[in-house]
Formats: sequence, C-alpha cells, structure tokens
Amino acid sequence: MTTSLVRAAVLADVNRRFTHRHASVTVFRGLDLAVTRGERLAVIGAEGSGKSTLLRLLAGLLLADKGFVRVRDRRGHLVDPALEPGTCAAVLDGIHGLHGRLTVGENVRWQAARDGTDPDAAERATDPWLDRLGIAPLRHCLVEGLPKAAQQKTALACAFSLRRPLLLLDDPTPLLDVEARALLAQIVRERAESGQTVIVSTHDHAWRALLDARCVEIPPGARGIRPVQQDAEARAQRPA
Repeated sequence: MTTSLVRAAVLADVNRRFTHRHASVTVFRGLDLAVTRGERLAVIGAEGSGKSTLLRLLAGLLLADKGFVRVRDRRGHLVDPALEPGTCAAVLDGIHGLHGRLTVGENVRWQAARDGTDPDAAERATDPWLDRLGIAPLRHCLVEGLPKAAQQKTALACAFSLRRPLLLLDDPTPLLDVEARALLAQIVRERAESGQTVIVSTHDHAWRALLDARCVEIPPGARGIRPVQQDAEARAQRPA
C-alpha cells in the first residue's frame, strides 16, 4: 500500500460537548475527518470554533461523547489515542507544557527519554534541535527565566525530539519572529516528507501559505469540517 493511501488519523461522526455549570456548548456534531500518512493538514476557524479541541481529541487528551477517533501507532495499527500513549508528539499548551525549573536541555532530554531511549541517545536527539532552532546557547538556562519566544522554541524542540507517527501543533507561531516562522514551516514540510503526519491549527495566513498544506476550516455551527481552497496570495507565497 502506498503512503498516500494509508490513513494516519480518522474521526468519524464525532460529537463533543462541554458543560459549564448550568450551560453546555456543543463544539462538534457529526464531525468526520481523515488524514493520510505523511500529510500536512492546517486547521483554521474562528476563536472557539474547536481547533484545539480537535487536536486534543487526536492526542487522546479528550474523549468524544459519541463517535470514533483513531490514530496510527508506531506498529502501524489504528488505535484509540486515549488508550494507547505514545502515538503523537505535540505542542498543545505552548510554553505552559514545559517544566520551568528545568533547563532548556533538560526539558528536551526529558521528552526524548519518553521514547525509551538511553541518556546518550536522548542527548543525541536533543542537540540537533537546539542547534537548528537557535537555542543551543540557552541549553543550561532555566526555562522559566527565558523570553517567551525562546520558551516556545524549547517546546517545539521537545516535540521534534520524539519519534512519533503524528505531530500536532496548536497555534505554534504567535511568539515567533518572521525568520523563526519560516524555519518552522520548513521543518514541518521536512517531517511530512519523511513520513510523519503533521496537523496544525493556525490563525496565521502567511505561515499557512508557507506550509503548502491541505487546509480545512471548522465553520460556525459545529456541524463538520469543510475544505479551503488556497487563494492566489497563498499560492504566490509557497516555497519554490
């Protein structure tokens, strides 16, 4: 079976509702989505439309009230992400997912070690990402004392150090400058070309254009996802 035909993530007829005191909000009703292995998918939508909820369902951090959520694990099986840890690498909470009292290097090594690698292998997985993201000089600095842009790059390095079939990035660009955003788009394209499936949520139109990704929108009304046609501006910004 060719890579393009292998499903990496599937959501079928998914409902998800949140209840707050005496009120409830339906985020998804009958949501269907399929993503193939090695695909780049950008998810857009208004604030509160459910982009983060979608990524958390795929990460197994939220359960669907109804429906079917499956992602492909490292053995090639479609599994329930809530029951099978280790299916994805993710930056979902941004800098809030880091350990502030650990250094940059310790945070990334700790994440790399979650793949079951020995300390030497974790070190080898850490160094290239610190170098590439420009935070190698900060490797011995405590995360809590760093500028927010450096913290975001640390969170990204943590995710990139993991060897997982699925990479989830929730609105990863607001803290990054133009150069760092371009580098992140390049890394995402490389990861997808290597076979990793990458799903991102974003409000950043220019960065989305750099990804050259399939794009879907979560529209108002919680009734599903619709494809987005890239406009002329987006096509003009694609990398050569």
